Amino acid sequence: MTTQEHRDGQSLIMITILIVGMLVFAGLVTDGGYAYAMRRTAQNAADASAFAGAYELAQRKTTSQTGLQADTAVACRINEYAERNGVPDSAGTASDATNTNVRRRYIDSDGNEINTASDIGQVGYIPSNAVGVRVIPNIDVPTFFMGIAGFNQIAVGAEAEAMMGAVNSVGGTGVFPVTVDMDVFQNVDVGDTVRIWDTDRVPVEKRVGAPGGGNTYEWQTCGQRGWLNLNYVYSATDPDSRTISRNHSNNPNDGLRYYVCNDYPYNIYAGSLEGLDGDFINGDPGTRASAIMEAECRLNQIVVIPIYDYTCSSNYLDGQGLPEPEIGWISPPGGQGAGLIYHIVGFAAVRLTAIEAHGAGGFANGDPRKNSKYIDAEFVSYVSTGGIDPGADPSGGPSVWGVALTR
Repeated sequence: MTTQEHRDGQSLIMITILIVGMLVFAGLVTDGGYAYAMRRTAQNAADASAFAGAYELAQRKTTSQTGLQADTAVACRINEYAERNGVPDSAGTASDATNTNVRRRYIDSDGNEINTASDIGQVGYIPSNAVGVRVIPNIDVPTFFMGIAGFNQIAVGAEAEAMMGAVNSVGGTGVFPVTVDMDVFQNVDVGDTVRIWDTDRVPVEKRVGAPGGGNTYEWQTCGQRGWLNLNYVYSATDPDSRTISRNHSNNPNDGLRYYVCNDYPYNIYAGSLEGLDGDFINGDPGTRASAIMEAECRLNQIVVIPIYDYTCSSNYLDGQGLPEPEIGWISPPGGQGAGLIYHIVGFAAVRLTAIEAHGAGGFANGDPRKNSKYIDAEFVSYVSTGGIDPGADPSGGPSVWGVALTR
């Protein structure tokens, strides 16, 4: 072999090595780029399925469904949204409770996994301390060039968590300008009827067991209520932007009658029990028959009612050192209670089922009404998005529950 032939052979080897290297590099770029794009797909699947699973979890827990069927329903919902977003179904039946490409776990309010050895859908029940789900989908991505180096596929994964909890703030959509004593909703079950009528007391029509089986109803007086002046919503952290007017008018253009049928343009925030945080809203317990008449626009709709724990006057807030709003404190309550201020601590969702603004006084069928002006509202289970408190107990208290991605 001549020197020239030897050099040509070395060059061929070098060129071959260079070509293989370039192919591997091209494979890294091409296959890596594709894997990165599929990583985004996996993350979208994780987010969507975690949110859907937490939503189903909230629907089940707030209606006391925690057995095998509920556990299966949460798993099916997670798998459905994972598969919709590109995660392969390992079992061959879409949206069922089995998919080994999706790791599913219940989590507590601190984000710790519950029943770490079992996927949701295999636990057999919803644990009492479960407030959310963790979802980790896996997608095996085939390679185009890296098979040369023995890599035929790349495993792409992602992770997401979502939790349920009591909503601690709501936007103006659907807010009804009535507040109800929190004691009312400590005693109310889904399907019970809450009646707001022309005194400052709220009766609740509760299901009770009837002799011989079946259900019947009886009226129980549970708490108080008041009409809200949504033009005077105060908080210590935002004393001015929502304190627009101290006049609690019935004006259909911008007063009580307006907000009965129209959305409030701001958020309302719940504070802690007996605290000075959250929103304080001016209101009064008067009848306001014209507002009751106006409420017919909301008939058969689900509305959100703020819940309060105590009432006070502006003198109390001023005495606690809270900053005075620019328009000034509202006058302390007089004989009709028009200067009352309600401290908001939660929200309830109800469906307005009957409205009566006309009629004479009298009692009927054990109904404790003092007359027949009233609004009937069915307590409903309601889940929405929003700021949440994952530590709240779904077996009682506020009926508006939120779902949020937490990771």
